[in-house]
Amino acid sequence: AYLPLRTGVNILALNAGSSSLKFRLFRMTELRPLAEPEDVLAGGRVERIGQPEAKISLIHGPLESSQCGDVRASSISEAAYAIIQHLT
Repeated sequence: AYLPLRTGVNILALNAGSSSLKFRLFRMTELRPLAEPEDVLAGGRVERIGQPEAKISLIHGPLESSQCGDVRASSISEAAYAIIQHLT
């Protein structure tokens, strides 16, 4: 059984390490076990978490335009907040 979705859903996947946080934002039109995402909308990472020179890098959309910059991330939760702020 699976859950068909009328408009689809975006899923943010996070992978936390000791000083980095990687992410991908997927678009799905149905939710079922082992379903492949329809689209990868964005991806990236925050590196050097806990240090004053923390950096965020993002890759957006099908043309894979990228951006990079400084970010305040003294913890994994601040890094996750920074990712969400950059995606919205």
